Parts: sequence; structure tokens; C-alpha cells
Amino acid sequence: MNVLLDFRNFQYMLLCLPGLVVHVEGNRMTVRVPRNRYDALARQLEGNEHVLALAANLSPQADGHLVCVQADEGSYHTKALQAAPGSGPCQCTGASFVVFSGALKGPGEAKCSVVEDGLLVQLSPTAMAALRAALRAMRDWELHVTGSSAAEDSTVAVVWVDDDRRINIGVQSCVDGRSLEGVPSVRLRSPTDHCAKGLLVRWTELFLLCSDSPSWGGCEDPQHAAESLARSFCNALLPHLPLLQPLSPLGLRAQLGSDRVGYEAGARGKPLPAICQEPLDSALVPLLSNARESLDLEMVFHILYQ
Repeated sequence: MNVLLDFRNFQYMLLCLPGLVVHVEGNRMTVRVPRNRYDALARQLEGNEHVLALAANLSPQADGHLVCVQADEGSYHTKALQAAPGSGPCQCTGASFVVFSGALKGPGEAKCSVVEDGLLVQLSPTAMAALRAALRAMRDWELHVTGSSAAEDSTVAVVWVDDDRRINIGVQSCVDGRSLEGVPSVRLRSPTDHCAKGLLVRWTELFLLCSDSPSWGGCEDPQHAAESLARSFCNALLPHLPLLQPLSPLGLRAQLGSDRVGYEAGARGKPLPAICQEPLDSALVPLLSNARESLDLEMVFHILYQ
């Protein structure tokens, strides 16, 4: 377990890539990596050259999942928990993690085994180098493992799959209630509070609506581009915080760019009170008209007591 997490100093932990799943189907073990997680995986490859450890997510395609069960006497054993008990043997079993270790000695290129609720794949140094090279080049990788008999032969594979869009499941817009499922978002770690009348308004989250473009519509740093807009929104609403606090959280959807200007502000799926319209127009329209970046975004604000 020390390979997965530094329990003493907490200097490293198991990388969890959203959308990554591990499937065991008969004698084939497959790691499925979404293409839009390449950057995070590439950073992981810059670390330990001999070990690659990845956490996996629950797979909606699997009809079972490996679990680690503790017996009454304290011992542990691995069990395949079925999604629908009594439906027969699992055709596709999910795992919670996979560890590739490049320190296999002796004959053979690979050895695969179950460890608690995950998989350990021991590779020869040559096979480990080939795996890392394939991942850096975003190529599928597959290795046939020869057992002591034909029935024990197996295959280990890492394949790249379509982008993972299973994010913000069930999240709806504060502005008008539209679904934000699949829309990438950023939670602000060090938000700035704007205070008045014993209350504060805080920008907490940014949704990037133009997510089909890898450059966010030409904007390299969308959070920085949205900061002045968020600041003006908060300052414009300071005189009305007592009125708006029961409606919290608030939402602001805006289109930045020279060719199109517009914004919508709301809470609980309805527009903000009419008294907020004039100060918001005065604060936001000049910023939207003069924006250099083209960006579609939605921001979430919370009103809290000081």
C-alpha cells in the first residue's frame, strides 16, 4: 500500500483520473483512459520511472466490481461484488486501481495478479519502457502474457477512449435551470469576499460553456479573464445583499467578445429582482463590450453572513 499513498509524510498519493476505468473480462485486463485526461497522465509519467499507479472509477459498463472484505478474525480477502446478484457470473468486472511495476525479474514479460480490490501488473523493464512510450504518444498498448498453460494465457492492455464528459452530474444553472452536466468547471480555492451590511458575496465556481474548443474560444486563462467581471458583479450587488441573501446562490452567465455582448443573471432559475438590473448593466456592459477574449461562461456566487 505504500506504493499508492505515503501514509507517513503524505507527500504523494494515488492519481485518480476522472473517467478512467479498469475492466477484467475473462483473461483480458483493460485500462480505459479518456483522451481528455492525457495532460494529467503525462505529468504522472514524469515521476517514478519504475512504478505507475492509477486509481480507477466505478464503471457503468461493468456488471461487477472487486471489493476487499474483512473477515471476523481480521483477515482480508478479495471478492467480486455483482451489480445484480443472482444474474450469473460477471462478464465484466471493475477494479479500484491498477499498479504497473517495472521490476519483474525472471522469464516472461509480464505477470498480473489481484491485490485487494485492484490489480498489480508486474512488467519487465523493457515492457515498462514500451508502456510509458505508448502513453506519452497517446497510442494503445497491449501485451500478451503467456501462462503455464493455454488456459492461463492473458492479455494486458491500455486503450485511449472518447473524452470523459461525466462531470457535474445533476448540476443545474442558477440562472435558468438548464443542465450543466458535462460542462467543465473550476472551483475557486482562494476567493475574494465583498462585504456590506453584515453580509458577504463570494465567487465560488466558474463553468466554461465553450468547452468544445481546447483553448476555451481563444482564451488561455478563463479564470483570469473572468475576474474583473466577477468583481464588478459583486460590487454592483452590494447595496442589495439583504434582499438577495434568501435567493443564494446567484448565477451570472455572460458572453465575452467584440462580436457579441450579453449576460443573464438569476437565482433559483429566475431572473434577479428588477432593482438589480440598472446597477448590473452599468457595471457589466462596458466590460463585456471591451473584452479582448472570446469566452462563454457561467459563474456562481454565494451570499453568506459575516
